Amino acid sequence: MSLFSIFFTFLFAFGNTPTTNIQLSNETYQVVFVQGNISIGGQALTRGASLNASQKVVFKGNDAKAVVISTTRGRFVLDSKKATPAGSELVAFIKDVVSPLKTNSKLSTRGGLNEKGILDLEKHFGMQAKPEEFLPTFIMIGDNYEFKIGEKVEANQIVAVKTGAKMTGLKRVGNMYAISKASVQDAKKVEIIYAKKGTTKQDVRASFKPLFIESKDLKDGFEQYLKLVDIEEIVNINMKKANDLEVAANKLSASDLDAKIKKMTTPQKKALVLFYYLQESFGEMDAQGNIDVNKIKVDEDYLEKFINDNKL
Repeated sequence: MSLFSIFFTFLFAFGNTPTTNIQLSNETYQVVFVQGNISIGGQALTRGASLNASQKVVFKGNDAKAVVISTTRGRFVLDSKKATPAGSELVAFIKDVVSPLKTNSKLSTRGGLNEKGILDLEKHFGMQAKPEEFLPTFIMIGDNYEFKIGEKVEANQIVAVKTGAKMTGLKRVGNMYAISKASVQDAKKVEIIYAKKGTTKQDVRASFKPLFIESKDLKDGFEQYLKLVDIEEIVNINMKKANDLEVAANKLSASDLDAKIKKMTTPQKKALVLFYYLQESFGEMDAQGNIDVNKIKVDEDYLEKFINDNKL
């Protein structure tokens, strides 16, 4: 995989006619994700709500945001950073704080995954090599995340998880390891460590901020999202832009790329869309409104399993 953007547009209500200020004021949005405390007309904003651009929105915190889909112009985010402070709150009209969602493309995060498991924990989970470097987030769905380690773990080694000064061995069942939500509750940073028995030697193999998402909440939110977007359009745009950025040796011809896309199963396509839904929901925008999807990692194979298990 390589870098690409997945901004896509819905059908324009007036063909190629430019959108006027009047149209923007009357534009409506469907809410597909809410983070933090946001209210409209004194009522808490919830997923599924319909909004008008002329309504006033109140953010109760700098980290509050909502992802919405315009009836005419695609995906947007309501961002508290553009609102005006009013005491302990931030207030604005929706039309003044709505921005197009823009994402770059993802680098390969499969960590050399094969049938034996993860071969490179750093690629899979992420790594903060130095304190001043960015700490990636790793998303886990449900209360437990199970994974296999494909590289050999020596008999005198313990695979452990470290949060602050606390280090505990990873729960293991057969050849599967597990990180539970309870074991890393409220941790701002988690390290996966190979520790040698009988010594103080520790080899940090990955470090990340853990983010557990409730399975039912994700299912309900993504189910609604799928009804509002064009899956085939998203997949085609993403795959083609990804191919354009490949090195010459890996670049496919237009016909070979089309054939590859046609071979993708529906769950595979939906898993790709789910990846970006997670990025748009939990990613942070920079000053230009871009979300770097490589700052949040997720087990991409698990996304396809989630699609199948929930019959999405």
